[in-house]
Parts: sequence; structure tokens; C-alpha cells
Amino acid sequence: LGAFYLRYRWNTENAIRNSLERRNEIGAADPEVANIEEGSIIVKLHCHTQQSFLQFVKDFKEKKVKRRLEEELKKIGFDKELEVTIVNTQEVFQREHEIR
Repeated sequence: LGAFYLRYRWNTENAIRNSLERRNEIGAADPEVANIEEGSIIVKLHCHTQQSFLQFVKDFKEKKVKRRLEEELKKIGFDKELEVTIVNTQEVFQREHEIR
């Protein structure tokens, strides 16, 4: 995926945003892709509300995030299975526990 990203950077970034970002009631992206870095492709995602954070974690656990990423990337020619992880998993799940 890293090589594909380097070759088709703009399309790949749009596919990532399309799969991860959702619009809130005022039309702003929440969660919002804050940054995309090269390598295995590292996406920094910022959730503006607890609700969007909890929804993202739920979607991640249910593999909806992975499915949406694969669907969007397939539209631009990348048709391989992805490994989708959260870098700071322990921190994310601890925060989820605290909110609930």
C-alpha cells in the first residue's frame, strides 16, 4: 500500500478521508483525518466529540473501518486486503472505558 500511496497520493488520501470521515450536524468532519504519513500509511484521526470517538471505536471493533477503507481503495485500483490497526490501542480502549 505504501508504494501505491506514493504513486497515487491524492487519490489515496481522498479514499482514506472518504472512508474515515463522517459529517456532524453542522457539516464538519467528525472524526477528521488530521494527517496522513508515508510508510505503511499512518492516519492521524481526530474525534471532535465523545460520540464520534465512541462510534469510531465501535466501527473499528466491528471491522467496519477496515471494510470502508478497502471499499474506497478498491475504487481507485488497490484491491488487496488491509491490516488496519490503532497505534495507541491501549490508550484508545482506556478512554472508551472511561467515557462509558
